[in-house]
Amino acid sequence: MTAQIKERLLIDGEEYGMATEPLAVYLQELQPKPKLILFSTACWRGYIGSWELINNRLYLVDFSGKIEDEKIVDVGLDYLFPGKKRVFAQWFSGTIRVPHGKVIKYVHADYLTEYEDEFLLKFKEGSLIDIKKKGV
Repeated sequence: MTAQIKERLLIDGEEYGMATEPLAVYLQELQPKPKLILFSTACWRGYIGSWELINNRLYLVDFSGKIEDEKIVDVGLDYLFPGKKRVFAQWFSGTIRVPHGKVIKYVHADYLTEYEDEFLLKFKEGSLIDIKKKGV
């Protein structure tokens, strides 16, 4: 599998890439399933989300994907959450891995590239409950 494009996470005004897909849990539960299509082998999930940590809560603030509906159409946040400018990710419980710094070892697969540092952000129902920083 090709190395994947990371989703964006804004923390205190600084942008990071995430090696986790918190929207996947939400999308798996949706009925009917969204008709997102592969637009690049570097983005098998068919979308890119932008996230922000606000008052220790995780919000989806932007979404960009493509769907096939008689023709290929670009879709945004409104496709999943009509009328919303940002969405609190209460569906997400788990750990978000945020690698950053210099690349130590490039791996052309999934999110396996190793970086000099990373944050591990642990969430319960969209709320941050723990942060660990580790060097690789």
